[in-house]
Amino acid sequence: MPSLISDLEDLLASWKAEARTFDACDMPASALAFRDCHRRLSALLDAHARQSAPPTAALAGRE
Repeated sequence: MPSLISDLEDLLASWKAEARTFDACDMPASALAFRDCHRRLSALLDAHARQSAPPTAALAGRE
């Protein structure tokens, strides 16, 4: 879990740094930044979920 928290902190710091480059009135750029942040966060969470998920064979053996 500390690794996930560290990765999320890094992602948010990166997003804040990018957000500072946008003008408050530049809605299309802000929307692109938000979508990019969402994509990166989703990929990060998916990667952590795959690492912590039990192997498929173990799940099949429980049935």
